[in-house]
Amino acid sequence: MKHWISVAAGVAMIAAAPLNFTVDVPTTGAAQQVVYIEHDFAPGEGTGLHIHHGIEMSYVMRGTVRVKIHDKPPFVVRKGGSFRVEREVPHEAVNIGRDQAALIIAYVVDQGRPLKEPWPPKP
Repeated sequence: MKHWISVAAGVAMIAAAPLNFTVDVPTTGAAQQVVYIEHDFAPGEGTGLHIHHGIEMSYVMRGTVRVKIHDKPPFVVRKGGSFRVEREVPHEAVNIGRDQAALIIAYVVDQGRPLKEPWPPKP
């Protein structure tokens, strides 16, 4: 199940039950938005290598995922753990458990740009 929450220009659009959260976004520089997603991963399912035009902050609600961030060694994140990915850094996550994994993912990304782009970019 996916829940999408987008906060842009002070207006929140909630497509599912509301979450309890607080976000401070600087008002200098390019216009940005905050997007929250609840994403479920079947066993063995992954994101594929990709980037975001902003930062990603993920919390594992259920299951176990292996995360690979650019040139760093892969690491495992279990239920209750979290990780952060910096702007435009290639990364991927894969559910390495036997059961479904669920993540709450918060992005602070540039408005008007795709939320996720495959890496390496297509010519």
